[in-house]
Formats: sequence, C-alpha cells, structure tokens
Amino acid sequence: MFRIMDLKKYFLEYIVNFFAKWYNVLQIGWIDWRNSNMATSSDYVEFLCEQLGSLWAVRSRKMFGEYMVYVNDKPILLVCDNTVFVKIIPELAPLIGGAARGLPYSGAKEHYILDIEDKDILRAAVEILEPVTPLPKARKKK
Repeated sequence: MFRIMDLKKYFLEYIVNFFAKWYNVLQIGWIDWRNSNMATSSDYVEFLCEQLGSLWAVRSRKMFGEYMVYVNDKPILLVCDNTVFVKIIPELAPLIGGAARGLPYSGAKEHYILDIEDKDILRAAVEILEPVTPLPKARKKK
C-alpha cells in the first residue's frame, strides 16, 4: 500500500515537472509541436476561399491534417493551424516584406503569414503569386 508520504512525493514531482515545462516555454520559447493537436478547421478554409472566390477559380485540398489552397490549379496558400502562409519570394517584398514570418510545420522553410481579414492585401498577394507560381507537375501513373 502507498503511504501518504509516497503520494505527496509523487504529487510534488508531478507538479514540479509540469511547471518546469511551462517555465521553459515562457523563458526559452520552445514548444514540442509534435504534441500539439491543433489543426485547421474547415470553416476557416471555407472563409478563406470565399474571400478569393469571386476573382479566381479557388479550391482547397486537405493534406496531412492541414490545407493547400489552389488558385487556378496552382498551389498558392498553405493553411496550417488556422494561419495562412505564403512563400517568401522577392515579388512579395514590396507588399508584405515587413509582415510576420513563421514556420508552417517543423522542417519547413520560413513563410510570410497573411492576415486574411485584410481583403486588399490578401487579393494583392494572390495577384502577385498566381502568375509566378508554376502548375504542379502531373503524376505518372503506375
């Protein structure tokens, strides 16, 4: 049987480990994203597609729990954790060069983060990206 002292010891170890983890997050700024369960909601992607739908042929595709938004069949916007990411290219620098940057997933290159509430910047970014983004290569049938 457990004694009260043993229970206190295990409880205190648990509390110390719990707070040590969050202390590191606040002080150092790291989070183990592998344990993060937040995924993009379909409502968010639908709202994004509605923002662009009147000007272009827009569709989205779910990939690995996140979404790629295609404009005229070109992969333009990456949506991860309800955040819209676009590649950092020189053509976008005058428009959103000072925008926030982030990593859509671990191992990815840094991307610009777009605010989809600002329709003008969103549409201007897509107008710049659409001509310079190539169509995806067709897959070979096996």
